[in-house]
Amino acid sequence: PDPFTLVLLRRVLRPDTDAAGLSRYADNVWHFDQGIFEESSKIISVNFKPAPKPLRENAKHYMWVLINTDPPMQMRRVTATRPSLYTVRMCWYPLRIFLNWLHKQRVARFCDVTAEMLDEYLVYLGRSQDGVEQMQRCVVEVRRLWGYRSALPESMRLPEMPPWGGDS
Repeated sequence: PDPFTLVLLRRVLRPDTDAAGLSRYADNVWHFDQGIFEESSKIISVNFKPAPKPLRENAKHYMWVLINTDPPMQMRRVTATRPSLYTVRMCWYPLRIFLNWLHKQRVARFCDVTAEMLDEYLVYLGRSQDGVEQMQRCVVEVRRLWGYRSALPESMRLPEMPPWGGDS
């Protein structure tokens, strides 16, 4: 995507959508409301400003791919269809935890992540997360990021081997 590419490029939009108000790839905040059809839904968006600057472009590209492409492969505990915009929004928090951890490790590209680093991340999660459910969400998000590796540029791909040997 280029800076002017629509965030909701390959999504069905509400009939009342004003195309001028749609979020663009270069925006720091992406609004998903135009792709949500439930009238009682809350406004949902993703704010990329809190992401570490060196990893922000990686995060935006990955999230854009989540929104606009079907999953390239199926994994346990990860949906086999394109995630809903609510799911994409829910991915943001565990992804940010991973991005912040990578930043602290001085990693600025996903391709620089090693299997050993992912093991260290798992230990970090065990120490830092407030419960198994939150830890699981963080692990699932790294596995989902790995699952999309073929849809991402080489510099944004996690190691070729599945995280944690494919264990969930």
